[in-house]
Amino acid sequence: MTKRKWLILVAVVVVAAMFVALSLNRSAQAQHFTAKVERGAIKDVLEATGTINSVITVQVGSQVSGSIAKLNADFNSRVHKGDVVALILRYSKEPCCRRPLI
Repeated sequence: MTKRKWLILVAVVVVAAMFVALSLNRSAQAQHFTAKVERGAIKDVLEATGTINSVITVQVGSQVSGSIAKLNADFNSRVHKGDVVALILRYSKEPCCRRPLI
């Protein structure tokens, strides 16, 4: 065999060995269970590190300026389409008419 054929054969064997090793090394998926709440001693401790991210992040803005008269939502509140999040008191830009335009 030529040197090139040997290199191809070795590469195929290495790839096959890596495939077998990775497929045999797979662990079972994480198991989740529930239990009734009871008072007792702590038997297991779980420690984890990482970052918790929100599922959905939305940007909220307004096209008017003024003071917020009433705020109907807070940080992490669930809101739905059409919900009134805040009542904004708009002011006229003219100095003679500085009154709320609700």
